[in-house]
Amino acid sequence: MARQARRKKTGTPGQDVHEVLRASLQFLGTLDVREVLNRAVHAAVQVVPQAECGLLLLHDPHKDDLRVGAFWGASIPTMEGTLQEAIWRKVLRERRPLLMRDSRSERLWEIPETEEIRSVAAVPLLAGERAIGVLSLASTKPRSFRKQDLRLLELLAGYLTVAIENGRLFSQVEQAKREWERSFDATSDLIVLVDLEGRIIRLNKAFAAKLGRIPQEIVGFPLQRVLTEDGSPFPEPLRALQSGGPGLAEVTIPRLGGTFMVSAAPLLHPHGERYGTVLVATEITALKQREEDLRTFAQAITSIGECVLITDLDGRITFVNRAAQEVWGYPPEELLGRPWELLIAPDQHESFKEVVAATLQGGWRGEVRGVRRSGETFPALLTTSLVCDEEGRPKAFIGVSRDVTKERELQQQLLQSDKLAAIGQLISGVAHELNNPLTVVMGFSQLLLRDETVPLSVRADVEKIYKEADRARRIVQNLLTFARSHKPQRSPISINEVLERTLELRLYEMSVHNITVRKDLDPTLPRTMGDFYQLQQVFLNIINNAVEAMVGSGQGEGSLAITTRRIGDRIRVTISDTGPGIPPEHIGRIFDPFFTTKEKGTGLGLSISYGIVQEHGGTISVEARHGHGATFVVDLPAMQEEGDEASGEILVPSPHTTRRILVIDDEEPILDLLKTALSQEGFQVDVAKEGEEALVKLARGSYDLIISDLRMPQIDGAKLHEILRSRWPHLLKRVLFLTGDVASPGVQEFFRQVEAPYLVKPFTIDELRSAVSKLLQ
Repeated sequence: MARQARRKKTGTPGQDVHEVLRASLQFLGTLDVREVLNRAVHAAVQVVPQAECGLLLLHDPHKDDLRVGAFWGASIPTMEGTLQEAIWRKVLRERRPLLMRDSRSERLWEIPETEEIRSVAAVPLLAGERAIGVLSLASTKPRSFRKQDLRLLELLAGYLTVAIENGRLFSQVEQAKREWERSFDATSDLIVLVDLEGRIIRLNKAFAAKLGRIPQEIVGFPLQRVLTEDGSPFPEPLRALQSGGPGLAEVTIPRLGGTFMVSAAPLLHPHGERYGTVLVATEITALKQREEDLRTFAQAITSIGECVLITDLDGRITFVNRAAQEVWGYPPEELLGRPWELLIAPDQHESFKEVVAATLQGGWRGEVRGVRRSGETFPALLTTSLVCDEEGRPKAFIGVSRDVTKERELQQQLLQSDKLAAIGQLISGVAHELNNPLTVVMGFSQLLLRDETVPLSVRADVEKIYKEADRARRIVQNLLTFARSHKPQRSPISINEVLERTLELRLYEMSVHNITVRKDLDPTLPRTMGDFYQLQQVFLNIINNAVEAMVGSGQGEGSLAITTRRIGDRIRVTISDTGPGIPPEHIGRIFDPFFTTKEKGTGLGLSISYGIVQEHGGTISVEARHGHGATFVVDLPAMQEEGDEASGEILVPSPHTTRRILVIDDEEPILDLLKTALSQEGFQVDVAKEGEEALVKLARGSYDLIISDLRMPQIDGAKLHEILRSRWPHLLKRVLFLTGDVASPGVQEFFRQVEAPYLVKPFTIDELRSAVSKLLQ
């Protein structure tokens, strides 16, 4: 073998040292630690050629163990087994070389007898006081190594230690450089190094990315040129930092699209001479925006209409906005440092402690009584919250409040409106219940008046009954239409009729208080396009105010004059009273919302009237002299009247053309009236008290007309119409409904959908005859 063919090298000490130096050049020429180790083992075998294998082990200080760094020569199993524990650790621990000439004769260590290894030479690698490894040579022959060989290994180990340390140091420097470069490129701040002429020496990836480039494309160019490619000026603060440094400045750089905090520091040679500047730019665009947002927020808090007040945990005021000054009347400087109790009514101080306790638990909302600087108290809606720092510790209290005086007044007015609405519902219900008996009274009165056998004396009494019942009918209709909620609906209407029906609602009260009414209504007055019920509300408000003024004056009597005239293309309504008039200081405010001089008034009547007239394209004004009554003038646009359509009398079928009519109503007097009236006209009449009975009769016979009440138990008029549609669709056009509640939204919607004719209770016999004739034609 090659190992056996080698002869043992001998020479002088000088030659041996020279050989060591020559061999060490193999590993001293590289800084790669792994390459150093491999070359070092090979060099050791060259210096001591009788070695059959070489092993270099390095100490791992973290595990306090030896690991193989390099190996050369024959593979001897025990080199990494027993001998490692017996020899190499001893060399490392004692930091002294070791020479074993023959493992069979030298039993200095507990080494099992082996035939593979007979002699070993091992030296420590010493770096100062530290042992960093072991260099070992081995042979299967006894007495292969001499002390001279051990000294040569020690000399080689010295050079090897320097090479390993240099390699490790170089590796650390390279690692540090790589980490610095990674950090340089990984930072989000923009970093650029420029020389004394402003040319870019180096820049990080973040800077290049902002410019849409890669670093290699920019290095060597002047920084000014790079930042002004889009034509934007080179920021003067940046010029000063680049040429001077160190320093710090806030700079807006359009080319980089934002505002930056730029710091500068000089670049110095080892001997201290400056060769450039390093600039580090931290973008603060978002921070500037947050600052602007905070300023905007602060301005909003200052100028917001709600009162904002902040106190410390001891309850002393630290901030108030302008609204708080306006509500409480204190200048901000007068409130700062004062306790919150100053702004709360004294009798609420004790209970307000509960508010503080609730705020500490998360917040509070409710109403308190505030105290103005003048001493006036007022209701305030207050919301409190707890302000905490970043760690969740309480820091301050904040309260947002507003003066709810007007809201409470409006709430009272709305409550009053609710009461009026409830009264209206009651009136509506009572009026509706009166419709059925009024229908019966009026109907039978008409039948008696048509009966020629009735004596004249009785006829006169019956006529009085009919007139009074008809008067009651008109009153009930007025109450129903006024009390019910009504959607505005424009149609041609007569202003004279609106006034007449409005006066009917107040005639009794005016007669009781000795107030006479003088009417001068133009009979040729044209119509106007408007909503009957809204205009009725306008005139009722004016008449109510006039009556209250005259009654409240204590004169004992009064006079109300109502006049209508056509003035060009306008209709003028004048309503004058003989009351005490309106004080001059109130004339300009009577149409203002919530303005009233009445103790229980809402101040909404005339303001609502003003809005209604405006919506109708008209005007409303007042003329008054204090102590001489008041005159309200309402002008509305007149319609262009067309000729009246010719009206012809509808003929009732003669008796020999008898038609069958089915009448359905749960009120027996109504059934009697309709059966009597229609029978006198020559019709054959069947009656049914409920829907089920009506369905039985419809199934058994045929009818030319059906007259049905709309509201009935079980099967009502709407259900009956649905059944007719499925079973007897030919009768749908021959159905006449009766109702006492046509103003109800549900009833209106039903009639709009089915397009069925109807009569409103109470109705006259003539209205009944006319409706029946139209349906049978």
